[in-house]
Amino acid sequence: TIAGFEAMLWLRKGFGFSGGWTVNDQNDLLARLFGLQKVNKA
Repeated sequence: TIAGFEAMLWLRKGFGFSGGWTVNDQNDLLARLFGLQKVNKA
C-alpha cells in the first residue's frame, strides 16, 4: 500500500543515517507489513 511504502521510506531514512539499516531489515519489514495486511484482510 502507499501508506506502507511511505512508512518504509521514513524508516529507511531514520535507520540509514545511523548505519543500522540493511537490505535484510528492509525485506523483513516489508514481509511483516504485507503479512499483517494480508492477515487483517482475511
